[in-house]
Amino acid sequence: KGKLTLHDSKDIVTVKGADFNLEFDKVKGTLSKLEKGGENILQNGGGPMLHLWRAPHRKDDMWAYPDWEKYGLKTITWITNEVKSTQISAGVVEMKVSLTGTGKLDFTVHHNIVYTINSNGVINISNEVSFSNPKLILARIGVRMFLNKNMDQFDYLGRGPMENYGDRKSGFDVGHYSSSVNKQLTPYEKPMECGNHEDVRWANLTSGKGLGINIKQGDSLLQIAALPYSDEEMENV
Repeated sequence: KGKLTLHDSKDIVTVKGADFNLEFDKVKGTLSKLEKGGENILQNGGGPMLHLWRAPHRKDDMWAYPDWEKYGLKTITWITNEVKSTQISAGVVEMKVSLTGTGKLDFTVHHNIVYTINSNGVINISNEVSFSNPKLILARIGVRMFLNKNMDQFDYLGRGPMENYGDRKSGFDVGHYSSSVNKQLTPYEKPMECGNHEDVRWANLTSGKGLGINIKQGDSLLQIAALPYSDEEMENV
C-alpha cells in the first residue's frame, strides 16, 4: 500500500502521494491544487464549491428568479469556520471542513464537507447542507468545479445523449456516451443552464494527453453537466 504525506500549515493543507499532490486553501475552504505529473487540473480559484444558482431557463425559471435575486443566490459570500486534517493511517488522510455562506436578507447556508484522501488517488467526499430558509426554491443544489481547459473530452455512464432532467428523463436511455465538452452546450437561442444528465454512475473529463478526473457515484446516482461556459458567462448573453 502507498503512503501519504500530510503537512498542515497556517493557510494551506498539503497532501502528497506517490504520483499526485493536492493543496487545500484554508481561507477559501476548498482545493487550490489537484496535481498529477506536475499539472494542476484545476483552474485558478476552481476548487469544488457549493453552487445554488443557475443561468435561468427562459421562461421556465422566471417565476422563481426574483427570489434568487432577492436572497442573493448568485453572490453568496463564504467564510471558512474550521478545517481539521487528520492522518487516519499511512495511506489515508481525512479533512473535515465547515463553511458558512451568506446571501441577502440574512439568508445563510451551512456546508460541512468530509474529504477522505487515499494513497491510490481516490478522494471520497461527503456533503451536508442546511439553509436558514428551507422554503426558498433554490436554482440548484450542487458542487461546481472549474477544470483545466485542456480537459475537453467528456464521457459518462448515465442518461443521454441529449440533456435530460428529473422531470423529463424517462425517454433517454442509460448508456455510455461521449463527446467534446463544447458539444455538451445545448444550442438554445438564449444561452442558459443546460447539458444536465440524470442517473449518472460515473463520468470522466480528460485531456488529449490522457490527464483526467473520474467521478463516481456514492450512495445515490448523480446529476452531472460539463460545459465550456459558467452560468455567470451565459446569463447576460
